[in-house]
Amino acid sequence: MGERPVHIRQVGCFNNLICGFLGGFYYGKIKFPPEYPYKPPGISMTTPNGRFMTQKKICLSMSDFHPESWNPMWSASSILTGLLSFMVCYGFFIF
Repeated sequence: MGERPVHIRQVGCFNNLICGFLGGFYYGKIKFPPEYPYKPPGISMTTPNGRFMTQKKICLSMSDFHPESWNPMWSASSILTGLLSFMVCYGFFIF
């Protein structure tokens, strides 16, 4: 029985609520380990985005930066929602 492969997903996000980067399109990566969902994925951004350094692991409770806070119930969708929530500028409205 061989090892399960690591799954890497490219992520694209268009968001008109990101402070300073309105209307931009941002790319990132989510690297799911073979033990997912029992171990957290690595998350990084590929393009400049105003919140996270590019090509560096992101410090989130839902990433492998903090494996002690990982919850196996978190799906890829909830991870993306959590990541996006860090990029929203609250109190900023577009009319």
